Amino acid sequence: MITLTLKNSKCSYTAILLSFSILIIPVITLKANVNVKEEGDKLIINNNIMSFVINLRTGEYSGQSSDGNVVLFNKAAFTVGYNRWKEPEAEYSWEESSVDDELGKGICVSVYKKPAEGYKPVQILLIRLYDNQSYAVLGWGVQNNFDYPLRIKHADLLLEGELYVGQQMNSPQVLRGGAGSESNYVEDTDKIEALNSVLLTYKDGNQRRSIVAGGLKYKEFIRTIEIAEKKGRGSNNPEYHGKAYLTLAMDDPYGKLVNSGEKYISEDTYFIDFTTRHPFESLERLGNVMAMVNNAKPNFYDFPTLCGWAISTHAYGEGRDLNHSAGMIEQVDIASEKGFLKYSPIAVRVEPDYYCYNNYGNTEQGWWDDEHFARFGHLRSPYETFKKFCKGVIEKGGIPFTYFQVSLPSNDFALAHPEWMLNNDISGIHITHAHHHPIIRYDYTDPDFQEYMRTVWRRMKDDGLKGVKFDYPETAWNINGGFEDSSYTTTSAYRKVFVLCREGLGEEAFIHERNLGESDAPRTDATVGIIDLQRVTGDGSHFTTEMITRIGLRWFKNRNCFLYYPDSKTMLEIQTKEPISTKLRRAILSGHSLIAGRLELATSFSSMNEEIIHDISRIYPAVKSRKAPRPVDMFTGKKHPEVYLYKVTPTWLNALFFNTDTVKSEVSAPLSGNMVVTGSLGLDPENEYHIFEFWNQEYYGKVTGNDIISAYLDPSEVCVYSIRQKAEHPQIISTNRHIMQGLVELENVNWEPASGILGGTAILTGGDEMRITIAANGYVPGK
Repeated sequence: MITLTLKNSKCSYTAILLSFSILIIPVITLKANVNVKEEGDKLIINNNIMSFVINLRTGEYSGQSSDGNVVLFNKAAFTVGYNRWKEPEAEYSWEESSVDDELGKGICVSVYKKPAEGYKPVQILLIRLYDNQSYAVLGWGVQNNFDYPLRIKHADLLLEGELYVGQQMNSPQVLRGGAGSESNYVEDTDKIEALNSVLLTYKDGNQRRSIVAGGLKYKEFIRTIEIAEKKGRGSNNPEYHGKAYLTLAMDDPYGKLVNSGEKYISEDTYFIDFTTRHPFESLERLGNVMAMVNNAKPNFYDFPTLCGWAISTHAYGEGRDLNHSAGMIEQVDIASEKGFLKYSPIAVRVEPDYYCYNNYGNTEQGWWDDEHFARFGHLRSPYETFKKFCKGVIEKGGIPFTYFQVSLPSNDFALAHPEWMLNNDISGIHITHAHHHPIIRYDYTDPDFQEYMRTVWRRMKDDGLKGVKFDYPETAWNINGGFEDSSYTTTSAYRKVFVLCREGLGEEAFIHERNLGESDAPRTDATVGIIDLQRVTGDGSHFTTEMITRIGLRWFKNRNCFLYYPDSKTMLEIQTKEPISTKLRRAILSGHSLIAGRLELATSFSSMNEEIIHDISRIYPAVKSRKAPRPVDMFTGKKHPEVYLYKVTPTWLNALFFNTDTVKSEVSAPLSGNMVVTGSLGLDPENEYHIFEFWNQEYYGKVTGNDIISAYLDPSEVCVYSIRQKAEHPQIISTNRHIMQGLVELENVNWEPASGILGGTAILTGGDEMRITIAANGYVPGK
């Protein structure tokens, strides 16, 4: 316990200390119940926040404010199967049921669409509305009354709902919910086609309105969202031209088999919120609800990871032969000798990545055993078994990781187990191919292969493996099926890769999906609740603003649904192998700790000097919070946000300022004002605030809530500010130990007015000087 006694006077003071604060989330309880009533041809579902009005004669429906005064979308249809032919007449009926699940209590209305003729099944639209919630959940299903099976590939839950009815729309902006290596920016338009989710925000006259729609529960389908002119119903009618229409679709290229007589209610659902005006709040609600329904709790990478492959390359790392068991264990020893393990363990990843170009396509893949890992040089004496490798890493204070290629079977493995391949077919084994375009692939739906994979993962867990990188996951996206179990869709077969790993390695394992969208495979949120981490870029140890933007604009699902990171980063110049600049290093570390969810290194500890190790130690322990910083200036016309805000408490913010320009530039943000319009930090204009910058350990000053924070930064330079509302007594405003400046390294900080003591507990690291900065706020230190 460190205490400091102060007496009343005009003075400022700097001392040694550290601190922790608790996030307070206000809970607002509204009185609302879901009501369902039928009035003539209309069915109305209302919870006093939002309402849906369904025309039971035509099947079209609208989304409205609860009082019906504002129509957010109008005359949307629902259909299963692509709507290219004329729709037959249909009979509509409905039923309601009560809902009591993880999202609360409410009502589910099921609307049945029974075609009078043709080949479409009975189609079912489910609308779930909850008490006190500003969003709805859309689901769907089919009843197959034919005497033959159907394979369902597409469903439009909301087809071409007209937007802006009776509104004066202006200043529209959209954001796609990117995944994997997909780029995502705020775009100044209202036209978009995207996977996963979409935000549309705009002005109706002077009032802001927002619509957020996206995938919620995932199992067998991906999501496609479109805002465009009409393409289907009435597209030839000039009345519809130039207008915007919203479509929410379910897609899978192989589709779901629904047998004769079967009633299939899909577990795949949509989130839609068209009543929350604030786009930040609506997107964050989507992310939190998505995490909840998929039971997503990604494991935090509370340590840096050394990538054996990246370090071993000349293009990205050092060109040193370290991608093997002995080399990686040596790095754990060196990290310990240099003092880093006092701050954090390190993970070391051996990548058994022998490719098909040599040895006639015979590799480690599929076998995944000591014999093959050793044969191709990735297990070496004295750690010539995987168990010895894992045991050695753990005993020395490290965390053992490895690497799997998702569906690139070794030719000799395919020859030994043709029944485990798609279509049970290895007839193309003689065809040469690019490694990431395999001719022969595993069938992850085959029960015997599934049991084999469970055995592999259980063995790996018993050996001590803690984490795995899945490379080339696109090779498990099989659009033409070929599955042993025909009930699988392309999406559910893809998910099974990671489900099997999770079952075998356990809930504590670190699972990493490297989805780069190769071979036209979609980059989706379909693995939510299974994996921990998605990579957002291709191979590259350099650092760019784009890498941070891709992650930063997914903040609403970052840390709660997934963690994200760019590829391994080097602390050395590639050509000279000299350390990169201090400013660039700190930008990389700031971006990876505050915005991304994992630091992976292409630089060995052998090559790190004291300054590099010191700076890396400032970001550990990692912040274990399920929220990520908001890119508050994302709507102000910048392609790359430059100001990210993390709200610790209502009176304490941490902010990252990042120059995304190619020249020295001013990065600024108002402390108060409309966040969407001005990119402000959302503080109270009537209060005063202390501001302190972490990396330079500089007091920015005391400012009012009406002021603007500005920093002139070099390209890719960052500042990390702690911004705390001025108290009426001495208060901690920063530390030099951790980039979060008190959140992680201090506990139980408290001011006792009677005794004049500012006390707390600092979590110290042996041999590391800890310094804390205190604003005395009119007091002077006593003895």
